Amino acid sequence: MIPANLFFAFAFGYFLTHLFLVVNAVAGPAISAEIGIDAAGLGFLTSVYFLAFAAFQLPLGLLLDRFGAHRVQAALLLLAAVGAVLFAVGDSFLTLTLARALIGLRVSAGLMSAFKAYSACLPPKKVPLVNSLHMAAGSLGVLAGGLPVELAMQSLGWRGLFLLLAGLSSPVMKSVFDQFISGATVMTSIAVSPSISATTASARASSD
Repeated sequence: MIPANLFFAFAFGYFLTHLFLVVNAVAGPAISAEIGIDAAGLGFLTSVYFLAFAAFQLPLGLLLDRFGAHRVQAALLLLAAVGAVLFAVGDSFLTLTLARALIGLRVSAGLMSAFKAYSACLPPKKVPLVNSLHMAAGSLGVLAGGLPVELAMQSLGWRGLFLLLAGLSSPVMKSVFDQFISGATVMTSIAVSPSISATTASARASSD
């Protein structure tokens, strides 16, 4: 079975994916008022997340096959932290757009990096359950984007909120990276070569 701490790292990363997805619904009015963005600008700022997310899917597949889920997930979590910090300190529409794009790049791997890792180390009959638990973590992220975000903003403001999200991304990144470096689990040994696809890696793991 997958180690609990590693599952938590991937699942919490997916939780953050969905939290970043919906956070503008609550934070948007405060951002608009301070930066001077109208409704159309706020809509574009929010959509940049999806544009970066979609644009990175093909490169993401190549990176996952070349470097493995752990390295890609850890690197992209770093991007999320950088993007969240940049968003927190941004004072112009352009800066916020760039920050939102960085966050979108990061979360593009929230699902597929985990699925690749799970399928490579688990027996096929256990993969659907773990995948479902992983996706449930994303749903919890959507829920957290409502009242919890509103309460956090009352204490921290929208800038403090994004700094908090950056801080949450950092320990998850460290957990994934530490597991890869330590070599303590089967998953950490997975680094698929350029000639081997994710499907092939999964088939080999299943046959073992």
